[in-house]
Amino acid sequence: MGKALILVVFFDIFCNPKGDSIVNKIKAFAALGIAAGLGLAATAYADGGASDIQLAKMQRQVNALQNQVNSMGAVSKDGKSIGNMVSFNTPSTVALMGVQNWTGGAAYLLNARKNHQLANRTLYVGGLIRANVNMQRVGEKNYSTIAPKNVTRKTYSSILLPQVDIDFIANINPWVTAYIQINGNPYEGSMTNGKTGDDAVEPIMYNGSLSADAAILTIHQAFVLVGDLNKYPVYGFIGKKRIDFGSFETLSFNSTPLTRRFFAALGNTAGLGYQAAGFNIVASAINGTTGGSLLAGLNLNTTNSSQINNFAVNADFSHKNGGLSWKVGLGYLNGSNARFARTTDRRNGAWDMNAELGFGGFTILGEYVQTAKKTNSTYGTKRVKSWDLEANYKFPLLGADSRVNIGYSEIRAIETRKARTLVVGLDNQTFKNVWLGVEYSHTRDQGMVFASTTDQKVNFSTVAFVVTAAI
Repeated sequence: MGKALILVVFFDIFCNPKGDSIVNKIKAFAALGIAAGLGLAATAYADGGASDIQLAKMQRQVNALQNQVNSMGAVSKDGKSIGNMVSFNTPSTVALMGVQNWTGGAAYLLNARKNHQLANRTLYVGGLIRANVNMQRVGEKNYSTIAPKNVTRKTYSSILLPQVDIDFIANINPWVTAYIQINGNPYEGSMTNGKTGDDAVEPIMYNGSLSADAAILTIHQAFVLVGDLNKYPVYGFIGKKRIDFGSFETLSFNSTPLTRRFFAALGNTAGLGYQAAGFNIVASAINGTTGGSLLAGLNLNTTNSSQINNFAVNADFSHKNGGLSWKVGLGYLNGSNARFARTTDRRNGAWDMNAELGFGGFTILGEYVQTAKKTNSTYGTKRVKSWDLEANYKFPLLGADSRVNIGYSEIRAIETRKARTLVVGLDNQTFKNVWLGVEYSHTRDQGMVFASTTDQKVNFSTVAFVVTAAI
């Protein structure tokens, strides 16, 4: 009888494996060894005249052991094995590094863990590449956002890699998660017009993380998150991350709005958040910075860089009822873009209001940002205002999920310091985790983004064929 039990367990484990990983095989060998011991004991009992009741009891013990082994290979709700130490989670990669989102990374990770989409004691590795074939016509000669060097032409074409990113999500235990995002800069600052920091001129297609003084690889974000929403609504974080101020979401798959270009912030920070009943409220303390280096902070500025003397407060409320969803948000940043510093004090804060509505296949979003006080004389001693309005519609095309989007963003200081951008696009998830799209964008600028003086006007139209792949 004992030998029969050994054979039963052997074939159950090796002929019906739960997985091919080394971990699963070790579990199988462990189960086999224990079962063999029980089988030998059963043989001893049988040889000694043990009763059928004793053998039945041992059979139940073997079955219980097998169930324990099986439970060690349980899977999370997204169907990914949680027995492995290294894994992939493409939805998280796209949500955290895709061009569509900016703030809310910590809240996303917390909710993913709450909903069992990310497993405990597992390292997730992800990557995202966005490649473009661009054709551009400019209204001013000697200026283009897609040519590495300015040349005296009015039409340009180029193959670009505006985004090459990798990230790591480490769920250390049920309460602690570490996140790292690394950006690759394929241009090494060649397209920043010789400027640095907040004055660096970047193509508007960029997500705001590339800079003139960046290395080939830069750490865009690296922070530790402490919290378990299943047990407590309060969480904390510390490290380098996108500042919880505003939303700066876009429905485009390639271009970013002017609101993000001038006001989305990134820096070294620590803070606390509260998430419950649809509310997400975050308070952040931020290192001081005087601009000039995107490695120190993006769109952040205070009186000095030797203290923790900047802060941000952000709050939003979201609700979903059937096919209708909506969200409203309000935020304040105490020391925003150095371009908009005050004459008597370098610091100038900014207010943000944002809202989003979804119904059926439609999504509409809007955002308005304004400096708290008037700026210096360079920008006309007025408050700088910027807004973004976008919409998209999701539908099936050729058997794959597709989106068509339109967006308009503008920033204005005075009549001779302003810029606006129009974006229209269509993309299709042609293959699993691969998106193909085409986008048209038109930008007019006077002394604000690409033009350096109030009497210089720049305008250009761009058609981009975009390939995005994620893992």
